Amino acid sequence: MREYIRSMTPGRVRIRHDMLKNRATGEKVRSVLEARQGVFSAHINSRTGSLLLEYDSELLSSLHLLAFVEELRQILGLEFDGTQEKARHLSGSKLGRIVSRRLENRGMLFSLGVSLAGILAGSGTVHGFFGCMFLAFNALHLARFRKCL
Repeated sequence: MREYIRSMTPGRVRIRHDMLKNRATGEKVRSVLEARQGVFSAHINSRTGSLLLEYDSELLSSLHLLAFVEELRQILGLEFDGTQEKARHLSGSKLGRIVSRRLENRGMLFSLGVSLAGILAGSGTVHGFFGCMFLAFNALHLARFRKCL
């Protein structure tokens, strides 16, 4: 279930699940949650499959919320297991993109810094080598964002 929680702060939790894209299911979830004591509001965005739940953090704990979700699963017959593998796969590929983008950006920053330091130190070889490295990272960056150009 934790893979569906996108953000959680005291008094507010956002959950995303493909089943919430169905308007009828989303409306049932919203009505059940808003009937609970301590829940201020439950907003469903059926386009993104998102639930924003605002609640009284002094009255309800995260364990109460998880119990609500389990009860909803039983009432509505929702199955999280069938989509769990898909969510893990998507989050894993997204994580890979984030890591590669960070490496790319840090590589550009590092190689640019060392290249400039090579100029200041008067070393043309260091400047040339790390300048070429910077150009390689920059080419990767431009290839990634070519649609934005």
